[in-house]
Formats: sequence, structure tokens, C-alpha cells
Amino acid sequence: MSSAPGCRSDVRQRMNCAAESSGLQSPPPCRERLESTAGPDPDNGERLPGTIHSNQGAHLSPTTADPEHGASVTCSYRTEAAEQLLKDEHALAVVSFGPHSGPGEDPRHIHCGLPQLGGEPVTEVWRTTGVVHRGEENGCHWAQSEDALFVALWIEDGGDALALRDEVSRSYRQLLTLIQQRGFPRIVRAWNYIADINAGAGDMERYRQFCAGRQTAFSDWHYSNETYPAASALGHRCDKTAVYLLAGKHAARPIENPRQVSAYHYPREYGPASPSFARAALMDCGATQLLHI
Repeated sequence: MSSAPGCRSDVRQRMNCAAESSGLQSPPPCRERLESTAGPDPDNGERLPGTIHSNQGAHLSPTTADPEHGASVTCSYRTEAAEQLLKDEHALAVVSFGPHSGPGEDPRHIHCGLPQLGGEPVTEVWRTTGVVHRGEENGCHWAQSEDALFVALWIEDGGDALALRDEVSRSYRQLLTLIQQRGFPRIVRAWNYIADINAGAGDMERYRQFCAGRQTAFSDWHYSNETYPAASALGHRCDKTAVYLLAGKHAARPIENPRQVSAYHYPREYGPASPSFARAALMDCGATQLLHI
């Protein structure tokens, strides 16, 4: 992977790239993507500690929501089998890591296609305090509680970058339509696990075409720099690109790092469309707030 200037190649720096900067006068220091094999998404509960600045200049420290103190949505990493975790009536999403990208039999079960780097196998579990309803509609697998909606789908493009662009645009429109219909119109956090993310040269790199397709869909739904969700895009070697997201009834507050170029301001040299995501987003969760990075 040829990373943007400002990101060192060691694992610690790559996993923390979204919170670091080489200064606003430099080219964009890092993209939203990490490549190939990695552990559980570091942008979701496993990040290194740090302090983030909101657009208003306030200091926010990453925290983990606690259901015992009023949070309506929580995330944790568990060592039990996914089948056991899915028996929990409050499980909103169960994300399995490994060399398979696709849906499980239960709409809440997501195989993201990213193998775990060593250690005891873990599964990512999102829980809610309310009743969970689930189903499948037009290829979208969804689960919702009173306060949040998870929805996932998978994309096949035959390895063609332009086909990926078109399928991503279509798929994001499909996701945006579904969350609107189900009463959770704003994406808070999106996860994108892209097959062969770095294949192709120049503007035909698959990640660049992914960004173009996503931006087209967001533009159609009137998303802007002020309303983009927090997101990550990671590569894997499966044949299906996995896209899943967490949506809410109200827009989360986007947060940027004032010492880092915002992704949506990346110059043309980084692709035909700037990446459409915020560095972080602050979501109201019952009696507390959940910071998505």
C-alpha cells in the first residue's frame, strides 16, 4: 500500500492514523483505510487512548458506553462463539472476523472478511437495552431497537474497479433508502471491508473508485461535510465487499482534528472524489453519549 504522506508504516501508527496529523500545511496525512490483514477494527473500541478536538474546540476523550449507567447502545469484544452470542435477545449486531465475507443465517450476524491477527479469537458484539427486531429486505440484513439500527449488505463486482464504483453507489443508495424507511435516517458510523482495496493504478485504484461511488450516493441524499458519518475502509482478500452501518434517529455530531486535513478536503491528486467521512461522530445513547472514531 502506498500510504498518503504523514503516516509511518509501523502497525501502531497505521492503526492510530485517524487521530494523528502532520499539520494542516502538509498533504493529507492518512486515509480512512488500513490494508489487508488486521485485528478487530481499531476505529471501534480498540483504539489507542487519545484526546480529540470537536469542531467547537471542546476536548473529548474516547469512552466506552456502559449499559448499567443508561447507555442504550454498547460495543464489546467477546470470546464466546457467535452462535451463543446470537442467543442474546439484546444483541443488535455480531461481527465475526475471518476469511469469509457474507451474511450469517441470522440477519444480525456479519462476516466482514477480515482475519484476526493472532491471540484468542474474539467477536465484536453490539448490544442494546431494548427489544431487537430483525429481518432481510432487498439484500439488506438489518436489526433495530428503539434507539439504533444496524444494516449490512455485500457487494460483488468481479474485480472491476468501475463496476465497484457503480455497485457501491447503488448499494449506498439502497442502504440510505432502507434506513429512511425504518425511521433511522442518519448514518452515525459505517464500516467498509473492501476486496483488494489497493488493486489498480492511479484513479483506477479500487479504493479511489469506491470513494467516487460512495460520494455520488451521499450527494443524492444531501449529505455534506457537516453531516458525513464516521467511517473506516479496510482491505481484505475475499471476493465480496462488506458494507455495514449504524444509523440513528438523529444526526450525530461530526468531529474533526484541527491539526489534520479533513478527508473531504483531500486534493484531486488523491482521487476523483474526496473520501466522504468524518474523523469521529458523537452519538446520543440514552443517558450518555457514544464517540465513534
